Amino acid sequence: MAPFVTVNCAASADGKIALSNRRKVNLSNTLDLERLHILRAENDAILVGIETVLQDDPSLTIRNNSSSDNNLIRIVLDTKFRTPLNARVMNEESKTVIATGNNGFTSPKNNVEIISCGSNEVDLHLLMKKLSDMGVENLLVEGGAKVIWSFFREGLVDKFILFVSSKIIGGATTPTIAGGRGFDKESSLIQLKMEKVEEIGDGALITYTKK
Repeated sequence: MAPFVTVNCAASADGKIALSNRRKVNLSNTLDLERLHILRAENDAILVGIETVLQDDPSLTIRNNSSSDNNLIRIVLDTKFRTPLNARVMNEESKTVIATGNNGFTSPKNNVEIISCGSNEVDLHLLMKKLSDMGVENLLVEGGAKVIWSFFREGLVDKFILFVSSKIIGGATTPTIAGGRGFDKESSLIQLKMEKVEEIGDGALITYTKK
């Protein structure tokens, strides 16, 4: 059985997830950040794309977690294995899985496992099977835009949690929640079911599930 996939994202009121120059911007307020780390603790693994690693250098760990044994598995979609060895996601705080293409890469560190899941890009369905075989039952996807789009495109998203801040970023080419190519036919659009809307400080938290 494939892992239950939750996509979590923070966006501006106009649907942007970064600045117009693609640099990281803090859109979550304090309450939402606390919620995020609780959510991470409820999952077995957390996943981001290589561009998020290169741009933001996240650690992808659970805040105030005193035991590294309880940290979730960190997964990076990285077809050509461009993750720097000194990236925070490669440290020994937790196990890291690099999902690559079939290029015969070898692991540079004891806590890093490399799994081949495709050629030109990572085959997400194959990755889900391999993660399931590893014991991952709940997977949290945190970005970036292309990765979120890919999971939606492949029909792999079970729950979508969106924090909407009260900020406006603007910009025609500013990264949005779901990047990639997008759909060009109305009949292809993904229809979600809104489960609930909550006020969190100066923002709103919207939870969607599959319809």
